[in-house]
Amino acid sequence: MLNFAWATLIGYLQSAALLNVEARTFTPLLTRWLKSTVADVIDDYAGQIDAGSYPGDEEWLELDEPLMRHLIVATEQRGLDPALPRLIHSLTARGIEAGSGAESFASLVEVIRGGGQVPATT
Repeated sequence: MLNFAWATLIGYLQSAALLNVEARTFTPLLTRWLKSTVADVIDDYAGQIDAGSYPGDEEWLELDEPLMRHLIVATEQRGLDPALPRLIHSLTARGIEAGSGAESFASLVEVIRGGGQVPATT
C-alpha cells in the first residue's frame, strides 16, 4: 500500500511544482478527480489485470506516449527534475516496444512484472 501512497503523493508534488501556483488552488480539483475518475479507472484496471486483457478502446499506450514526452519537455523547461515523467515514459516505451501500443495503460503491469517485455533502452 505504501507504494500506491508514495506514487500518488509524488504525482501531487510533481503537479504542484509544475503548476507553480498556490497548492490550495488546485488541490480540490485533484481531490475530486481522485475520488471519481481515478477511482473508476483503478476499478476498470483491476478487471483488466485479473483477466490479463488490456483493451485499448478508451486510451492506449501509443496515445499516451506523446503526451508523456510533452510533459517531460514542459518539466525540463521549468527547470524541474524530470525523473518521474521519464520513469513513466520509460515504462510506456517498453510496453510499446513489446507490442502493447494499442493496449491500455493497465498493460504496463506486464512490464512491471517483467513478463517477457523488452529490456529498458532509456
